[in-house]
Amino acid sequence: SYRGILQIIICQLLGGRDHLAQASEVAERLLPGYRSAAGVREQVGLLVLMAKTFWLRKLEAPALARLREALALGYPLGLRRVFTGHGEIMAAMLRKLANEPKKVEAVTALLKEIEHEQR
Repeated sequence: SYRGILQIIICQLLGGRDHLAQASEVAERLLPGYRSAAGVREQVGLLVLMAKTFWLRKLEAPALARLREALALGYPLGLRRVFTGHGEIMAAMLRKLANEPKKVEAVTALLKEIEHEQR
């Protein structure tokens, strides 16, 4: 639901432990429905928001797990903006995946795009 996505984004912008925990709860509640009924773009978008929320909560392992899943679904289909639109936060997460053999191509390309967009 767009309402749920907006709630996640607002909670991320507000920051703080309670708001970020609320963002995670909303995302976890939405994920099963997105997996079964939404298109790939929507699924990838939610997974990226989940990764960002976990990252902001300093929960690196679940953040990177969601990011890996989003990359596996979205990168082969040409979905780039959903990743690059998150700027430096996404770049920091991608750098953590830079040495994973199956992710090198995607990570390198996305990092270059983020760097280009920030100029």
